[in-house]
Amino acid sequence: PSLALGGCEVTPMELAASYSTIAAGGIYSHPHLVTRVKDRNGTTIFRHKGHRRVAVAEVACKEVHKMLRSVVTRGTVRAIHVFFGKI
Repeated sequence: PSLALGGCEVTPMELAASYSTIAAGGIYSHPHLVTRVKDRNGTTIFRHKGHRRVAVAEVACKEVHKMLRSVVTRGTVRAIHVFFGKI
């Protein structure tokens, strides 16, 4: 089913970047694996300086967040929780 939605066209890193942009209120930060490196004394010897930029209007991110949350609170996932007694 995800193939019809273009699921095979998106890498996990791209998907993570999309969701993190929504979570950050529309601020895009290029994904990276290492944020900080410390030496044995705890001194930071490297710190990633992310390049952040506004990618999406904050109001649009809030609406997408509401839609994603409604799947859990009112959609098909809620039905599963009710069936298994989680709600």
